[in-house]
Amino acid sequence: MELNESKIKLKKAIELRQKNKLKEALNIILELEKFFPNNHYILLEKGLELKKLKYYEKAIPIFEKLLYTDRRNIALLELGNIYYLLNKYSKAIEYYEDLYSEALYQDGNIAYYDKTSSLHHLGDCYHLLDQNDKAFLYYNTLLNETLTNPYRKKSDKLFVYSKLGNLYLEQGQVKQALTNYNLASQNNIIYSIIALLQIATIYLNNHDLTKTQQTLEKIINTNINLKEQKENIILNAKFLLAKSYIMDYNFEMAQSLLKSLKNTIYQKKSLEQLIYINFKLEKYENVLNLINSHNFLLNENQNIKNIYLISQNRLGIPIASSSLGFNNYNSYNKEKIFNKIDKHLNLQKSAKDICNELNLSKENFYGNDLYDNYYFTFPQIGIVDDQITDFIKVKTLINSDKVIDIIPCKSLNNELKCQDEKITLQKIR
Repeated sequence: MELNESKIKLKKAIELRQKNKLKEALNIILELEKFFPNNHYILLEKGLELKKLKYYEKAIPIFEKLLYTDRRNIALLELGNIYYLLNKYSKAIEYYEDLYSEALYQDGNIAYYDKTSSLHHLGDCYHLLDQNDKAFLYYNTLLNETLTNPYRKKSDKLFVYSKLGNLYLEQGQVKQALTNYNLASQNNIIYSIIALLQIATIYLNNHDLTKTQQTLEKIINTNINLKEQKENIILNAKFLLAKSYIMDYNFEMAQSLLKSLKNTIYQKKSLEQLIYINFKLEKYENVLNLINSHNFLLNENQNIKNIYLISQNRLGIPIASSSLGFNNYNSYNKEKIFNKIDKHLNLQKSAKDICNELNLSKENFYGNDLYDNYYFTFPQIGIVDDQITDFIKVKTLINSDKVIDIIPCKSLNNELKCQDEKITLQKIR
């Protein structure tokens, strides 16, 4: 094969790889390798295609061979990347550190790329190894490089601010996270919407609904054409905005947004929220219609099962428990509920801790001079004396670990109301 022909074929293989036509590209490279077995460019392209095809074990020896050629810097980076993809972070660190050490005293655009790539990956690896002090060190070194290197691009620093924001948020340092996310949202529309989404999530978790809604609306109203991955961010923003409206009891706005997410990746989550809204509004026929139209939810979500049975009960419809996998639901023993809660209260834990350990959903906690009252939603539907209820009220004497009674309760018009007739259980002690 002539040299010029080989160059044309190599160029064709690169174009095919970039179009994700990997097997076609690899076939061309394997043909070229027969004529030029030690050509560094052909070996590099073969390694890249094997890596992209996830044939990591076959790609590793090729990049190891390239360590002793003029392709060494790319080989170090790709070996680090492969071990990173294999979750062998300590091994990946070795290659990234070598790449950074060799690029440190070099100049030019390639050296800048090698330094920033290695620092970025070193921060990621140490983060995944739970060595966050080192992760902060490498991310901050990377930030300095993106602020001072003459070969930097304006957008480079924004990516690092986003990384630092994520790390601060995981550490519970919300103010520092917000500062970095705000810096990441400057001058670049893509980094801006990613950072704004993180900011909105912080506000939502802190129940600052006004700021949550203002931030998410900025994202949704962004007038640019985005690729699929970025479009998913917009969908995520719409879903979070709907959740914030639900928390704000603005069900009309929430429903409008959730319906707009039909036939998207958020369809299932949106259906669950629509069912929840109709249940809160006591529109039980709508609840049953939605669930019956999407009955796969009954097999995947215990809360939907609970809502389905409660809605049937409210409408006076006989419950075919066997069809939902609740053959013995009426026999769920209230004494078992009593004993289970009593056991956890005896550990002197808070109501929130009890909820978490019993896998219960916290709804409200109330207290008065005589009692501590805890309200739980039970995954077993909360059945006491054959009655399906939304909540179980557990009453204990104040400054005591004794459970004295359990009362079935219902949620009506956003208020928790318990039955007038209490169901008092026999004291255990």
